[in-house]
Amino acid sequence: MRKSNLTLGYAAAIALAFISTPTFAAHADGKCKLTNVAVDKSIYDGDCQIHQEETEYGTLISVKLGNAESFKFAGKGDTWMHGPETVQFRDLGKGAAIFKWGDFALSAVAEQR
Repeated sequence: MRKSNLTLGYAAAIALAFISTPTFAAHADGKCKLTNVAVDKSIYDGDCQIHQEETEYGTLISVKLGNAESFKFAGKGDTWMHGPETVQFRDLGKGAAIFKWGDFALSAVAEQR
């Protein structure tokens, strides 16, 4: 019984790792929406550039909205950060994800080529 519990534990950990791993290409154009969820107000809704890089420390994702400075997110597994803030990350698959921190949510969808 112990062996099957360990096997199930490993299977669950592998499944969670895939759920938590972004599906962006190394660099992609896309559509993004930044929302202040506290007041349900859209701040930006338009074109963006998404850059993803894998490092020995985890995944780095940079999302540039128009001409503004990039939002930078770093994470590994279930732990994601934007500067000093913890980020809730949800990979929607097929190049789409949502980042939520504080009063803000950023949805990013890469154009499919």
